Amino acid sequence: MCSVSQRFFLFKQLKIRHLNQAALDIVFHSLVLNKITYASQSFSGYLLKQHIDRLQAILNKAKKWGLVFVFHNVRDILENQDYRLFRQILSNPQHSLNRPTIIPPVRSSSTFGTRDRGHPYEMPGCKYNLHMQFFVNRCSLNTYESNHKTGYAVYAASALIM
Repeated sequence: MCSVSQRFFLFKQLKIRHLNQAALDIVFHSLVLNKITYASQSFSGYLLKQHIDRLQAILNKAKKWGLVFVFHNVRDILENQDYRLFRQILSNPQHSLNRPTIIPPVRSSSTFGTRDRGHPYEMPGCKYNLHMQFFVNRCSLNTYESNHKTGYAVYAASALIM
């Protein structure tokens, strides 16, 4: 958090030197968003509301200063990062996290007309909230259908790749 906040001095200097908006957006994604999202799948489930609020304040400040083209929402960014990694794990059997000790077993076909969960795995039984926040359990319990109905997830994915 401290290093991200210190980057705003750099942005102030770049704005003084009249760096254009597109370049500021690229620098912001490179220096700040990458710092926030690095390994976010491992810790995002354990963030407290105050931590998320602090991260959101940084993104709000960036929009207020005109460093980015669009408003970013921390929760959407973190969920998008989770979704991307979970899909990579499921689509690649050689992925290092695609192991029977990590991924739940494949569920047997049901005769009930239940909705599609977005994955073929059994739902994990989570007795404690701390266990539910583990990356694979969090992704198994969330389908992220709402992200795909909006255009934000597509933009966020392309913005984070930059």
